[in-house]
Amino acid sequence: MKINTIIIGSGISGLTIAAGLETRNFLILEARDRIGGRILTHPDTHLDMGAAWIHGSINNPLNKFLDRNKMIPISTSNPWMHSADTLIKYLNTTCEISEPDRQQLINKWRDLIIQIAAIPNKTIMEAFTQLLPDADMKSFLYMMEVWCGGSLDNIPTSFLTNSLDGLFGDYSGEHCLFKNGATSLVDAIVASSNHNILERIQYNKVVTDIIYEHNVVEIVVADGSKYYCDKLCITIPPGPLLNIRFSPPLTEERMNAISQIKMGAYKKIQLEFDSVFWNDAPMILTYNPVPIIDKRRIEYILWNNYMYSKNKPILEAICPANIGWALSGKPDEEIVDQIMMNLRAFYPLAPDPVA
Repeated sequence: MKINTIIIGSGISGLTIAAGLETRNFLILEARDRIGGRILTHPDTHLDMGAAWIHGSINNPLNKFLDRNKMIPISTSNPWMHSADTLIKYLNTTCEISEPDRQQLINKWRDLIIQIAAIPNKTIMEAFTQLLPDADMKSFLYMMEVWCGGSLDNIPTSFLTNSLDGLFGDYSGEHCLFKNGATSLVDAIVASSNHNILERIQYNKVVTDIIYEHNVVEIVVADGSKYYCDKLCITIPPGPLLNIRFSPPLTEERMNAISQIKMGAYKKIQLEFDSVFWNDAPMILTYNPVPIIDKRRIEYILWNNYMYSKNKPILEAICPANIGWALSGKPDEEIVDQIMMNLRAFYPLAPDPVA
């Protein structure tokens, strides 16, 4: 049977498209055994293993699905790139940086952004090395990688053009977490539809081929099944997209465009403790020049404080780009030891996590 519309992928994009369809004659093919894509919330703790934030509340297309009473505002602007209005505690090996000193540091960041952006045809790291700013400016490099999820060895200085006003791809307004986890957004999108979206999802369907001829689209799945439709919407990330064979093939221009889309690498390490020994800020930035993983120094770690947002004695270490790659594949015990070394630079008596 030919279907009017097929959507590949049941992440936020695929579900939002499905919720807006007028036709009931549609199908969603999902490679996993669950919906949500990069959103995965622990059912008991409401902690988000994957995507966790709403980045900006003004003109955000997801607003129509959000219940603001179920959101936790963290910052009035991007807390990583424009952190002046965000309550983040900066801890080094000896003391907590005062708020006036933190604001002064942020002002130095702004000046540095302008200088880096003015250097053409360089990566941010190359320009940073060329300028040789104060050592405390390295914290800005880390915060930038937290936002991008990519190594500054690869990101061009043009990324910082108009950075004082630019929003780096997010929306203006409050940046928020979800009280009950980001899965609540998935549930809201599904519930908003006039159709039963869940009945129209087929799981464990890894698409291998897409064939278009005679105004009909044929989709071939790894298990050998085939589907036919008038309209096809692909919402999967560029990596899996490059694994699909198209007939006729995509143009060289389109293939080049897809290959240039970069996906960030972002590791989250959640540590639960018996009791709280840290301060009550929603975010904590720790500094320790000692820990080294695979010859890469890990000086800064940003911690999300889930005692603040979820009333749970859990700290979440953010390990973007190179730091996350260096930790990948290592035993959990080794990862915890390395991360705790950073935390214990300021909290030397911090106990081992219980989970």
